[in-house]
Amino acid sequence: MNVLAPFRRHGYGAAILAAAEELVAREGMTSLHLNVFGDNAAAIALYRRNGYEVSSMSLSKSVQPRSRGRGPSAGAD
Repeated sequence: MNVLAPFRRHGYGAAILAAAEELVAREGMTSLHLNVFGDNAAAIALYRRNGYEVSSMSLSKSVQPRSRGRGPSAGAD
């Protein structure tokens, strides 16, 4: 979900969450899972204020191939 900047801090995010939770419950489901980027402090605070807790974590890293002759094993025989 994304609330555009001019509309943030006006309760729209909480309203969207409440509507999603109502829909999920009406469909007979018993839980709702969200994904959020770890550096999105505002979204994390919103979710926590609305009763959400961390249940899993995913970590990633971009990698690039190293040039030959560089790195800890370069020149080792």
